[in-house]
Amino acid sequence: LFLPWMLRKREFDAIFVFAPSPITQAIPAIALKWLKKATLTLWVQDLWPESLSATGFVKSPYKLRVVGWMVSAIYRQCNTLLVQSRAFIEPVGRYAERQKIQYYPNSLDVRPSKLVVPIPLELSELLEKYFCVVFAGNLGTAQALETIVQGLRLNRSRLSSRP
Repeated sequence: LFLPWMLRKREFDAIFVFAPSPITQAIPAIALKWLKKATLTLWVQDLWPESLSATGFVKSPYKLRVVGWMVSAIYRQCNTLLVQSRAFIEPVGRYAERQKIQYYPNSLDVRPSKLVVPIPLELSELLEKYFCVVFAGNLGTAQALETIVQGLRLNRSRLSSRP
């Protein structure tokens, strides 16, 4: 509510919104876009309403359709939609004009590091002896972590007989 007032003496050419979730965080940027006569770029990190449906958080087809309308309205106000995965192009394209969508992956610094940290001997021995799984990312309903654990349990004998 106070953002337009706080920015009243500033001028902008562009507004950039990093949008992991929820998509509604883009709404204040839309208002600011019109007040400042700026362009708006939204970097889509999560698919709406698909993520609501996948988590089971919203089951009503009517409510999902309403969220879809909201997503369309938000995307319509954006000049550019960046998607972090090529797999996002088609789902985002259901709610936006395709020419607005650009593939822009989350970046990774691939320059070689001068810092080399040796693996401690105890850890090295454990890695040789056991099958290790690392899940790096969000842990929540949408990630279905229980499915990964169940799959590991079902394959316990195969995993424990590792050479």
